Amino acid sequence: MSEVASSEAFSAGRCIGERAKDFGLSIHDLKLPCYRARDRLITGSGRCVVCIFSITKLLAASRASTHATMGQGAAHVQADASREDRCGFSAEEYARLKKTLRITDAQPVRVELADFVACFPSHLRSFVQPLFFYLSKEQVGEGSAEWKSLVTGLSKATSATGLSWSDLLQVWSETHLAQEEPAGAEPVSVSTGEQELSLFLELALTLCFWFSFAERSPDEQEAVSPDAMVAAVTAGAEMTTLEALAQWLQGNLPMLPRAVAANLGHTLVGCAALPPIPPLDSRVVSAGLHLLLRGSDARLWESEEWQPLYRDWCDGLSFNALIKGAAFYEGPALVLIRTPDSVLGALSTSWVEGNGKFGGSMESFLFALQPAFVQCKSSSRTGNYVYFNSRNKHYPRGLGFGGQLGFCRLWLDADFEDCYVLESDATYGPGRLLPTQGGLQTRFDVVNVEVWGCGGLEAAKAQAAQRERLESAREQARKVDKARLCDNEFDKEMFLANTFSATAESREPNPKEEEPGTAS
Repeated sequence: MSEVASSEAFSAGRCIGERAKDFGLSIHDLKLPCYRARDRLITGSGRCVVCIFSITKLLAASRASTHATMGQGAAHVQADASREDRCGFSAEEYARLKKTLRITDAQPVRVELADFVACFPSHLRSFVQPLFFYLSKEQVGEGSAEWKSLVTGLSKATSATGLSWSDLLQVWSETHLAQEEPAGAEPVSVSTGEQELSLFLELALTLCFWFSFAERSPDEQEAVSPDAMVAAVTAGAEMTTLEALAQWLQGNLPMLPRAVAANLGHTLVGCAALPPIPPLDSRVVSAGLHLLLRGSDARLWESEEWQPLYRDWCDGLSFNALIKGAAFYEGPALVLIRTPDSVLGALSTSWVEGNGKFGGSMESFLFALQPAFVQCKSSSRTGNYVYFNSRNKHYPRGLGFGGQLGFCRLWLDADFEDCYVLESDATYGPGRLLPTQGGLQTRFDVVNVEVWGCGGLEAAKAQAAQRERLESAREQARKVDKARLCDNEFDKEMFLANTFSATAESREPNPKEEEPGTAS
């Protein structure tokens, strides 16, 4: 950069900084993720990506916006507000949006970038700025955007369908957000190779993570982190093209983008906030892997706080303890298994003793969370979804999923000593559940096992009621009405002589039964 250009950029930077102060922002808050390899600066383990913009262009756009607003303000005040195109928002939501973004004109023309990012916590501003440009279809580096375009984009983003994975990946893609090249300049090639896709995926996942944990902050003492989730999805995703990656994400993590829609709607137009995700007291999954599981299934995404049915480090590494905690649970429950080098598990909707037979439903599925995210959904109607047997000693005792009797796709035996996975089976889809999986059968050592109930309070109440009924039946079975066992004196004397005699001898004398005249 020449000395003149450097001086102009420095002066413009000072103006930008002064302008930012009007909105309570620092120049740091005006940083944007970059979209060109030549402008990219990656720092720290979190790969924080910052863009080096043409500051003079940003300032010029901001001034142009100000002049346009000043010149047309009087005419817009006199406009008929009833003719406003609210783009699907209700009148209340539209008024809330204008107030949030500090729009005072009856018929707005432009909205400032600084006003938009100021609505969000500081740790989210670097992520919402690309959304601002994507939703408004504005060029990167502009200090403002057309109001109607932004409202249209926000209406789509906060609707029932919300943003798709394709949208979230394209937010970071140079194809949609690259700046215009100067006249006569050579076009910059847009790379969509594996490295670029990996970066887009990391940024999109991180955005979903922080919008899901909107009440949390990376500066907290017990901070949560998206690192485990990002690493797992990156290792398991299909990285051929952007379209293929978006399709893979939509099939395996369909619920995660809803966090973005819910947070935008709540922050900008006052829609209902996403319920906070309660923490799990687990030694198997972190906050990132917990979110990964919730994002993979609609029932898990909408479920209430998960209840611990069994945790080996609390209840002991015992199959009987697992049975005691999980049996008769009337709802979906997750089995989480940690091995020395991986995390895997299954979701089951059946927790009733099968007495040596398979049960369950097509809603069951298998998964791996580390080192790579894999989901194996049920792919047939064989009926061999879940095997749950602790009583019938003539059949294998343990917990299994898929496969066939004695040869399950995922198997935990009653001693937790002979556990294995199969390469494939006829019930669940393809996928490697263990990183070192080789050959038809791969055994593993159990470090931790947990079972979490995801059916909410109703499922927990139903399980407690069923347990109470069973306990009552057992108690009734223990009580024997000995008087009804024998109908005559001969049977009593023959079969229960000792019982009744001992009872009679131990009984205290009843004064009322003494013969008349014997009383003192």
